[in-house]
Amino acid sequence: VPPANKVTMKDDLKGKAAKTAFSMQFFSTRKNLVAALDRGMFEKGFLARVTWTLGDPKPQSDEIYLLSQPEQEVTADSLPPAIAALAGDLITARAFLKGENVALKATPEALKRMGEAYLKMDKVAQTRMNYDLTGPSVIRLKDTMLKCAGMCALYRGDTQITLTDALHSIRAVEEWFTNLFTVANWVSEGDFQRKCDELEAFLLLSGGSATGAKVYHRFKNWIVRDSKEIENVLTYLIQAGIVNRDDSGGNLKYQLNGQE
Repeated sequence: VPPANKVTMKDDLKGKAAKTAFSMQFFSTRKNLVAALDRGMFEKGFLARVTWTLGDPKPQSDEIYLLSQPEQEVTADSLPPAIAALAGDLITARAFLKGENVALKATPEALKRMGEAYLKMDKVAQTRMNYDLTGPSVIRLKDTMLKCAGMCALYRGDTQITLTDALHSIRAVEEWFTNLFTVANWVSEGDFQRKCDELEAFLLLSGGSATGAKVYHRFKNWIVRDSKEIENVLTYLIQAGIVNRDDSGGNLKYQLNGQE
């Protein structure tokens, strides 16, 4: 589904005093998500501000084929229970805030607990793969945690963030933390597959084969640390039986399997 954008700015504020709110919602299946994203979007910071929510997997049970009908009477004005509850909460919050901004304050106990949770998540993140991609996102989880706790306080009709609000926020952020690495791993895997496809297409356009020198020159932009980043792609293609490596005669050549 194409991203849904919302940008708002008060017309009476200009220049440094202007305040802009930007949000984007993106819904996708895993397959389409991986096809649309790449590591560069993480590295450039675009995805560092995204909170990832993953849907439940499809139930592996025959119960999905059972039909049911709602117990309550459904009319044209009916709302699903979850939507009705959310609408009620928003109406209550509007009445509480009276259309004005409010200052939120957190108790020392709440701040200490959120700080400890963030420290633990960051230490765990540094031991995981793809921390070079997820690091900026993990840093922003500190602010996300505080904002989420503030929303919990407002939900209660209060302007003080308590330990209970902090614990609710930590539970939510821990889930987003896990999802972040899941998506980063998906994107990395998809990025590697794109490189494999690109190298295979290059060999095909080159008549089915190319010298090692030509391959390394063509894909030198893949190298971030050393040439192993190209070698890893070649090794995978060779082990998958897609490409053959021929170094007979002292001239290294990579050739698509089945090409002469």
